[in-house]
Amino acid sequence: MKKNGKILLYVLLGLFLLYTLVGYLVIPWAITTKVPPRLSEQLGRPVAIQEAEFNPFLFTLQINGFDVQESDGSPLLGLGELFINFDPAASLVNRAYTFAEIRVELPYGLAWVRADGSLNLAALGSSSAPQDVPPEALPEENSSPESAELPAILIEQLSIQQGMLEFRDSSRPTPFVAHFVPINLTLEQFSTQKGQANSYVLSAERDAGEKITWEGTVTLDPFQSEGRLVFEDYQLPRLWTYAQDLVRFEIPQGQITMKGHYRLSTTDQGVDVLVDGGSLTIHDLQIQEKGTRSPVITIPLFEVNGVSVDVAKQDVRIPSIKSRDAQLTGWVGKDGVVNYQTLFSPVTLENQTVPEPELSPANPWKMVIEDLALDNFTIDFEDRQPEDPVKLLLDTIHFHTSDVSLDLDRSFPVDLSFQFNQTGQANLQGMLMVDPLSLELDLSLKNIALAPFQSYIAPFVQFAIEDGALSLQGSTHYQAETTTQPMVSFKGGMGISHLALGDPMQDTSFLTWEAFELKALDLQIEPTIVNLQKIELINPALALLIDEEGRLNLQRLFSPPGSGSQEETASDETPSEAQSDESSPIPVTIESVSLTNLLARFTDQSVSPNVVTKIDGLSGTIKGLSSDQLAKADVALQGTVDKYALFKIAGQINPLSEDAYTDVTVTFNNLDLPTVSPYSAHYVGYPITKGKLSLDLEYKVSEKTLVGENKVLIDQLRMGEKIESPDATSLPIPLAVALLKDRKGQIDIDLPVRGNLDDPDFSYGGVIWNTVGNLLTKVATSPFAMVGGLVGGNGDDLQYVAFSAGNARLSPAEQEKLHALGQALGDRPALRLDITGAADRQVDHQGLAAGELRKQLQQRKFVQGSSSAREGMSLEQIELSPEEEGRLIAEVFAEQFGSQPNMLASPEGKTPDIPSPEQMRSKLLESIKVEDEQLRLLAQERAQGIREFLIQEGKVSGDRVFLLEPNLSPVTEDQTVRSPLALAAN
Repeated sequence: MKKNGKILLYVLLGLFLLYTLVGYLVIPWAITTKVPPRLSEQLGRPVAIQEAEFNPFLFTLQINGFDVQESDGSPLLGLGELFINFDPAASLVNRAYTFAEIRVELPYGLAWVRADGSLNLAALGSSSAPQDVPPEALPEENSSPESAELPAILIEQLSIQQGMLEFRDSSRPTPFVAHFVPINLTLEQFSTQKGQANSYVLSAERDAGEKITWEGTVTLDPFQSEGRLVFEDYQLPRLWTYAQDLVRFEIPQGQITMKGHYRLSTTDQGVDVLVDGGSLTIHDLQIQEKGTRSPVITIPLFEVNGVSVDVAKQDVRIPSIKSRDAQLTGWVGKDGVVNYQTLFSPVTLENQTVPEPELSPANPWKMVIEDLALDNFTIDFEDRQPEDPVKLLLDTIHFHTSDVSLDLDRSFPVDLSFQFNQTGQANLQGMLMVDPLSLELDLSLKNIALAPFQSYIAPFVQFAIEDGALSLQGSTHYQAETTTQPMVSFKGGMGISHLALGDPMQDTSFLTWEAFELKALDLQIEPTIVNLQKIELINPALALLIDEEGRLNLQRLFSPPGSGSQEETASDETPSEAQSDESSPIPVTIESVSLTNLLARFTDQSVSPNVVTKIDGLSGTIKGLSSDQLAKADVALQGTVDKYALFKIAGQINPLSEDAYTDVTVTFNNLDLPTVSPYSAHYVGYPITKGKLSLDLEYKVSEKTLVGENKVLIDQLRMGEKIESPDATSLPIPLAVALLKDRKGQIDIDLPVRGNLDDPDFSYGGVIWNTVGNLLTKVATSPFAMVGGLVGGNGDDLQYVAFSAGNARLSPAEQEKLHALGQALGDRPALRLDITGAADRQVDHQGLAAGELRKQLQQRKFVQGSSSAREGMSLEQIELSPEEEGRLIAEVFAEQFGSQPNMLASPEGKTPDIPSPEQMRSKLLESIKVEDEQLRLLAQERAQGIREFLIQEGKVSGDRVFLLEPNLSPVTEDQTVRSPLALAAN
């Protein structure tokens, strides 16, 4: 018995010693010598274990210096120390493999994506995998529920201390390297038992304070996990270096922190993930173009808080997004591309295929942003498309919205305000829908400076916006794809204040005003309808200038650079463009147009000296403008020309209707004419030294027909000495003025005008000037027609005075004509009359000879009479009876042709007849010679007779009647001779 006991004791002692030797020596030896080759074979990489210790009594295992190397001997995986403390007693009690502690110290690893895109860790064990094993020989996975169950394991404490991970990516054009040091993981009471929650804490750090903290619980059966994951202070430049070859921008600065709580579980439908309390914070982010140093995006703070994600429901909710003090620098290039389009466009690497766009999923994700606020943003934008870039600065931007959803047919509120170019202020509030696009906004723009937009209009005009600000207040609505309401509508008011448009060639402003406002505007587009309560223009000033070449400044200023004028530009329109204007008029209603204190200055440099005149204080209203065909707007405007000449416009107009209607009266009173004297000198040839002009113009336009009545009154017109001008008219202007000016010194003219607006050659100015020109031509070329009109007679008869042959006496009919002429000269004191005495050798010879014969007969009777009978009587007073005249003729005949009258030869040889008194008279008349001097004296006598009659009977001043050189080849008719009369300016 004792022997058996000793044997048993020795056996037990031997077993103990064997157990001790195996535990202390064999197992460490096997681990350090047998395991590495086996692992090397399995992993296909050299494996080395420097040292191993096993305590068979405490069931602890410690392995030091475990290394897996690459084929070239470089480190791949490893650890400094692995410590395992197994508790068999607790295992029996817990009915699970129980470990008091498993600790890994100084583990390290290298994850390397090679140039060909393969991962080095993925190749571990590939060389030892069986190559020719048939699929049916492979073990079946999850052949039964029991086989899928995990073994019962309990680890009271599991930790990883001071781990290190190096990540390399050589597949990118720019290789990437990242180190994660230290990595720490702590698990307590870790169990694989069903339903057991295991707590864990994982932390990792990178350089510059970047940290990863992951803590929570994990259940392996069924697999569930709940915890909190924190990425803290990650440097965005380091993350950018990994993706730098895939993007076109650079991130030189910025930090990101992400936090969130999650719950992960497995279900029959798959993996269910819930995230709540998620947040993302970005500090001091800067984004710039590669190769530059100036950031185009600077965001000091960007926060996303309270994010929740339900993967199963495909739902994302973001309670809050906030950002402040961001600065964005953008521009549009010459090609029309915004810099951000290029900056954030993807980069396609070599041999990289572009993925096909994915179709919209049947069950899309849902996302709601409950609140979004951007505070104190700044946008510095430059449009480089114009020749001179346009710089726009939007600062102190505040934007807020809420309930933004991926459901694009849901409206959400918007609230935006900003300062424009440091002077203007903009506010927009309302609702926005993305699809279909819909806007409902309240707008407010104040003092938006217009000068920065100069470059946009520079290709079309030649003026400069020197000053001016736009203001707008109202509400607008936009609805795309609508057929039941207008696409665009606006209700409110707008205006431009303190406008100044400059003329670069004159270095001064040509158009200014204090305020221009559209009040209570109701605008609709598609269909277009305009209703406007009031247009108000306050203190406008307009400078009109005609340059030395005769071009109006407005034609130049409103034409593209390099072009001649608006007229040339308009002539280049294609027929299609012209036809497009023939569409029906837009319905427009303007209740009132108010004009206050217009100043218009006109300067004409095409004449010398220059003409300068201006309209002051033109004010008034136009009420009731409408495109309705029957509507008539009342016009009432009043101002002064050159301060003292009253200027009025009154009547009715309808310029907005398809058939424009006008019935207005324009009046000028007491306009000083010396102001326009340079025009008179240039185009008439005489300057104006004195005079006032009053106009009363009545114009009616209806059915494209113009009917005008122009009443012109010129008072006390006085013209200076003639001036030679190549453009002056050849008409006798002084005569025309003298004919038109009455005894009061006034010229009162009625000028009716007519015209057809459909005539392509029609122009208002052309019609008026043609009428004036025709009047002046008629007056100058037919002055007696004008005079005849004054006395109600035929002006053609007043051009001459008819005398019977050889006679200088005025007949009653001619005296009546001279009476009328005297009356006309009395009404036209600026006229003078030129009288040309006339006598004709043929018509006046018989008369002059008869007169001479009568004188001879009177002389003979005078001599033969008694002295008492001759006393006190002149030769012309002697009367001759027929008997005496016959006797005296016979005596004179006998003296001239013999002692007795010659016998007249009779036909056929008969005795000659004694001549009768008539035959003797004719013979005597033929013998009397009429000299030119006698004709001249007759002509002078006739002219003097006309003059004397006009002075004595017509009451015409003698200094206005002039005798001209007699005319011995005048116009004759029916044995009468006409002495011509001519009118001239006095």
